[in-house]
Amino acid sequence: MLTDGDPQRLGEYWLAGRLGAGGQGVVYEAYAEDGRRVAIKVLHRGQAAQLAREAAEPTATAIRES
Repeated sequence: MLTDGDPQRLGEYWLAGRLGAGGQGVVYEAYAEDGRRVAIKVLHRGQAAQLAREAAEPTATAIRES
């Protein structure tokens, strides 16, 4: 079920309801014009920029030998 303030459509997709919401944003159940069912995550303001910064940073991978 969508709540007050949720969009009815995002681009070519119509939204059927919320699947969940959390710290990063809201996940919607949506349908494409051809009937394909998809999940769309809409990030809270500022989250997209944060994720882009994190993706651009070099990461360290720990390797543990057993």
